[in-house]
Amino acid sequence: MNYFQHILKTQRRVLSTLNILFVVLFIFASQLSVPSAFSQTDKIVEFKKEASILQQSMVDLERLSNSRILDDEALVGARVEYQNISTTVEELIRSIDKETETIAKKLSEIGEPPEDGSFESPEVIASRKKLTTEKSALAVSKTSLEDIQQEAIDKTSQIDVRRQTAFTQAIFKNTSLSSVLFKNAAASFYNKTIETIELFSNWLKKIFKEQFSSVIGSTILSLIIALFLSFYFNRVFAKHLDRLEQKPDYFTKVFTAFWDTTLSSLATAIFLGATYALFLYFDLFTSKVQQITFVIILVITSIVLAWNLAVAVFAPKQSNWRLFDISNSAALKMFTLTFILYVVQAIDFLIQEINAILSGPISITAIQGFITSLIIGGSLIIMALIKPNKNDTAHASTHKWPKWLSVPLFIIGAIIIGSALSGYIGLARFIAQQVVVTGAIVSLMVIGIIYARELSREGVLPKTSFGKFLSNKLGYETLSIEQISLAISILLILVIFILGLPAILLQWGTQFAEIWYYVKSAFTGVQIGNIHLSLSGVFIGIAVFFIGIALTKLVQSWLSNSVFPRIRADIGIRSSIKSGLGYFGYGLAALMGITSAGVDLSSLAIVFGALSLGIGFGLQNIVSNFVSGLILLVERPIKVGDWITVGSAEGTVKNINVRSTEIETFQKKSIIVPNSELINQQVGNWTFKSKRGRVDVPIGVAYGSNVRLVEKTLYEIADAHQMIAKSPETNVWFSGFGDSSLDFVLRMHVFDIGNNVTVQTDVRFEILKQFEALDIEIPFPQRDLNIKHSYNETPLSNMTGKKVPDID
Repeated sequence: MNYFQHILKTQRRVLSTLNILFVVLFIFASQLSVPSAFSQTDKIVEFKKEASILQQSMVDLERLSNSRILDDEALVGARVEYQNISTTVEELIRSIDKETETIAKKLSEIGEPPEDGSFESPEVIASRKKLTTEKSALAVSKTSLEDIQQEAIDKTSQIDVRRQTAFTQAIFKNTSLSSVLFKNAAASFYNKTIETIELFSNWLKKIFKEQFSSVIGSTILSLIIALFLSFYFNRVFAKHLDRLEQKPDYFTKVFTAFWDTTLSSLATAIFLGATYALFLYFDLFTSKVQQITFVIILVITSIVLAWNLAVAVFAPKQSNWRLFDISNSAALKMFTLTFILYVVQAIDFLIQEINAILSGPISITAIQGFITSLIIGGSLIIMALIKPNKNDTAHASTHKWPKWLSVPLFIIGAIIIGSALSGYIGLARFIAQQVVVTGAIVSLMVIGIIYARELSREGVLPKTSFGKFLSNKLGYETLSIEQISLAISILLILVIFILGLPAILLQWGTQFAEIWYYVKSAFTGVQIGNIHLSLSGVFIGIAVFFIGIALTKLVQSWLSNSVFPRIRADIGIRSSIKSGLGYFGYGLAALMGITSAGVDLSSLAIVFGALSLGIGFGLQNIVSNFVSGLILLVERPIKVGDWITVGSAEGTVKNINVRSTEIETFQKKSIIVPNSELINQQVGNWTFKSKRGRVDVPIGVAYGSNVRLVEKTLYEIADAHQMIAKSPETNVWFSGFGDSSLDFVLRMHVFDIGNNVTVQTDVRFEILKQFEALDIEIPFPQRDLNIKHSYNETPLSNMTGKKVPDID
């Protein structure tokens, strides 16, 4: 087992190394400029050829887009082609501008023809003439390309107007609702139903007769896939989705709702999709059967999704797992109405698509849209009138939905019904479809966002199985797990919007080709002045930046763990080298990231100029602190670990940053001092050149004491302490005659001034001990109080309330 684990670890390391090398090679390859193999004349020919091809494409597209039989999808395709042509033209114009600029520089080097008619070499004249001709040809090509680009923009606008007009006509077309229309629709619906049944009956007879083994094999294989997925999902997720907990917290509710809905719907979709794919692979479908089957799979999947979503949100049988605080009866009603909405919408979509595939009459579409709109509109009005009280009490009947929810529901339902009854079936059906389908998408997005928000709350992820795995198996601390939860939450929200927004846009009439064009444009880039930005370039730039930071931290870690311990460098030197390397690495990573993102640093000259102006006015203090920080790192007047005094602040230097320095006082309070103050003000550094320092201990003895014995005892105490240096020598000074004592000062030099408090304490304890043994008295201040009192004044007993003895 250990052998296989070793192999897996080795493979992971090799793959990680290869991935890093691939990224680095890709980045450097993207930065390489390939020298042009063409002369400027060849480039002009290429520009003309490209312009001719684009012009022919414009003619073909115009012929196609002018056709009256194009549907919306075809119009979108033509629009995207026009946009691609416009983008290609823009790139060619940019290339022409670069070539024109190169030619202009060469002409500037050659200079203008001499006005005085002086001699000029034939080579210079020929070169000037050739460059001028090429410049004119480039100007002609640019003008031609600009005309093509403008025409493409105009055609794009015309297609937009055409699509808007078609959409408006379809939505606001009025249908006369007569009994004849209903009779025709009913008869046509019956006929198309019989036709559909016969179509599938004949198809099933044919494939069971001719391809029985393929049908059975495909079905069994799909069933095996479905059972395997169900077994796997149950094994992995069943214990997390069992809903057995009686009082789950809100995160558990949302987690269960999100994953239960997603996994249950996904299993059904995979099973049906696998069956459909296998039938396609074995060529079991006819054309119409294939189209109808695909629609049926979509409908079944959407109904399963609607059921799972409604159960997850409203939980009609498990109130403790309900995401909304409503009563059981209200939850059951909301569940039923929500599911009816989706089922009706799915059936409407099924009938519409089958009718289109079988070329059925428009009357079926009109009547089914009318019935669908009435059901959906009525369901929305009933939803608005439901009383979602939490407790089923007599007073709960007054509780209603908030007006911001109930009023729009009621109004939308009334508009749908009113539009349908007045004959605007297209409008009613469009609104109903958006409410149902867009509502489902938004509901899933909201559940996902709530789940992400709950996941990012403090203390949530560490309690989950994944959090316990990170803590117990991988050794992550709680703070790191909280940071991981925040990153996962942000990533999840980003994924939700990336998947949800295109789905909503598709539902509201945007074609996939349009969405793909804008996504591709975002990745290929846009031109902002002279700067070309793209998502791919930005991602590469971010990757380069973080790789640079990672390499910087790796080198810093290598220095701290491998190099510094061997050379026994001072802690201040270590900090300076490490900080300087960090600033250099971060700056280099930022520059490489910006250039890799496609930003030309020469184009940022104006930005840097404005920045320098801002520095001169508003950022001068920040820059002053930054420069002071660099001076501190280079000159090193203070180092990490020094004991310094700055103004009223005194303590140990803990960290020197680019803007400020952190000082920790002896009370463990951190003081942040701007670096400029450490350069511009007087700074006392107890450990600037050496950690040695002097410690003074004042002591007083009583008058009448043997001062020579006191002196000798103090010398002996200092000499016996291991932290006190022998050189410079310890001194005992007889400093003066005090009011109550003979005053001495014991001056000692210690190896590390940081131990001054310890040394003073030890010495004082020993002084007290030795003096008590030698009967040397340490006096305390004494005062004699003499009170003078006159007999003709108020007696002291009256002033104090106590009897005062007579004074002789």
